[in-house]
Amino acid sequence: MLKLQVIGNLGADAEFKSSNGKEFLTFRVADTRKYPDADGVLVEVTTWIGCIMDRPSSSLAKYLTKGTKVYVEGLPRFRTYKATKNGTTDYYVSVDLSVNFIQLCGGNGDDKDKPF
Repeated sequence: MLKLQVIGNLGADAEFKSSNGKEFLTFRVADTRKYPDADGVLVEVTTWIGCIMDRPSSSLAKYLTKGTKVYVEGLPRFRTYKATKNGTTDYYVSVDLSVNFIQLCGGNGDDKDKPF
């Protein structure tokens, strides 16, 4: 079994969408890692995970706002694509998560230390 677990902050408010008569909730979770490079310069690397939640609760959705820290887990989907710019072709991998479980870990930057 393959399962992905992510802790990060929402990059924007969650959105309800529908397709083929089914409603789902979409949001993106970001995790930023900071470390010094060989020259001592602080480097930030942000990884984004697109999340899709089937049969979402509207009561939960109101808490999924930009900046909110969440823990999500579910089944990952990996997609590859290529982009050509200035005659150079680069290949990328995109990771999306079909969410089975979500837990709020804290608020956005305004109320970071207050529990839900």
